[in-house]
Amino acid sequence: MTIRTRFAPSPTGFLHIGGARTALYNWLYARKNGGKFILRVEDTDAARSTDESVQVILDGLKWLGLDWDEGPGQDGDYGPYYQSQRGDIYDSYLAKLEKAGLVYEDEGAIRFRVPDKEITVHDKVCGDVTVNLHTSGSKRFDEETKKEVEANPDIVIRRPDGSYIFHFVNVVDDLEMKITHVIRGEDHLSNTPKHLALFEAFGVEPPAYAHIPLNLNPSGTKMSKRDQGALIHEYVESGFLGSAVNNYMALLGWSSGDDREVFSPEQLLESFDLAGVNKSNSKFDYTKCLWVNGEHLRALSIPDLKEVAAPFLSLANIDSNDPRVPDALELARERAQLLSEIPQVINP
Repeated sequence: MTIRTRFAPSPTGFLHIGGARTALYNWLYARKNGGKFILRVEDTDAARSTDESVQVILDGLKWLGLDWDEGPGQDGDYGPYYQSQRGDIYDSYLAKLEKAGLVYEDEGAIRFRVPDKEITVHDKVCGDVTVNLHTSGSKRFDEETKKEVEANPDIVIRRPDGSYIFHFVNVVDDLEMKITHVIRGEDHLSNTPKHLALFEAFGVEPPAYAHIPLNLNPSGTKMSKRDQGALIHEYVESGFLGSAVNNYMALLGWSSGDDREVFSPEQLLESFDLAGVNKSNSKFDYTKCLWVNGEHLRALSIPDLKEVAAPFLSLANIDSNDPRVPDALELARERAQLLSEIPQVINP
């Protein structure tokens, strides 16, 4: 079996470090096991999805070195890789459920009949999680009475306007693209029993699941785009190295089993394994991320350092081809943690 993982971002904003870490773990697992890494754009939210956001995501992944085997600009056998272009595929799978009597109309929406039985997620990180969707999904909080009230447990898979819900298209795409392992944030764990029920309805084996811990900010809440270090394009602008950001992101929820914290790209690929993923949430530490970047800067050869520092030198009107620059960089890399700090060290 060929391992196939995927990263499926929604292009509604910038590439967040939480999404980038998910992409990294999927990329590492696929590369480590000789598999394929697929990039799929979940752009069915037409009101919020933009071409600019798609490009930001693509540019961010390229800067991190997370190349994809199939996806935008890299055709494969299971495209198209934009959900907005896969409507006919979703229609055909809905027809299968209709033929089996597993869906019905409800005020213009289409609902999937959830089975009244226990469903167990055998998660490679969180362990076994068992729920009964018919029972757990039959309550909702009523704003007027401020109480739990009875609710329809069956899942809406298509809205009255004809657009499909995430749960349905996610399962269909993973099935069609032959995804073998789904590595995603722990906040999606509650969705997985619904997805398993749909896989069973289609009569196919589901992929293996691994839900990774959440990445929290220093105050202990989920990182938002306003938190320092949250957005990948800011790392580029600040003068981080993609290899260092990958290194630090990997440590947000994973350990190699020893005390090592600095990994070259080759060492990270060799060391990574799902068995090393922690169950507890991680806290983002910008100071430590800076330290990791400084270690990566010092590991570069002077020619390589000159190449990556050249744009920042140019902004400071320093000619990177000046014969004095190599000696200056030798000194600067011992004092700087960011490429953007190097000009100030060279020419204070």
